[in-house]
Amino acid sequence: MKQPADVIPHLGKPSHWKQGRSAKSLADSWFFAGDIPASIRALLAQSEYLAGAELLEAWLERETDLQDGRATPSQTDLLALLGIGEKLAVLGIEAKVDESFGPLVSEWLDGGSAGKTHRLARLCELFELNSTEVRDLRYQLFHRTAASILEAKRFRSDVAVLIVQSFGDVTLDIPNHMT
Repeated sequence: MKQPADVIPHLGKPSHWKQGRSAKSLADSWFFAGDIPASIRALLAQSEYLAGAELLEAWLERETDLQDGRATPSQTDLLALLGIGEKLAVLGIEAKVDESFGPLVSEWLDGGSAGKTHRLARLCELFELNSTEVRDLRYQLFHRTAASILEAKRFRSDVAVLIVQSFGDVTLDIPNHMT
């Protein structure tokens, strides 16, 4: 991609490409920075390991096979490969303006298919958790985190990070036992 609008064919819906919406805000933020945007760099700088990260490559609307046999991949708003000295890290970005994070895992699974049950089992296996431990998590953040981990494994990195890049007022409903 050479300019922000090049992402349009990869969006879930072309209507997502509007001023003030997360897809356009994210693309503009990263393209116009020409690097890791200052707000994200400030977060990375809080980690002794990630401070000074170098942006090597970034992909908008990156699809990741969750390795669960389902045809539907996880689509990360932006996936970046970072250089950390001689090592690599994978950074997933979930962009939000005023959108919700969707249903809880328990709501997503309710009345679900065998495919959903299998996907949840695969994700829980990846995190070494059981399905009762993740019921109160937002499904979107759960599988986006999994996508970052799987991409890190693909790039032979042992570091995966997921950050929510907010372009508006975003409230995270994180259960106390999960913080």
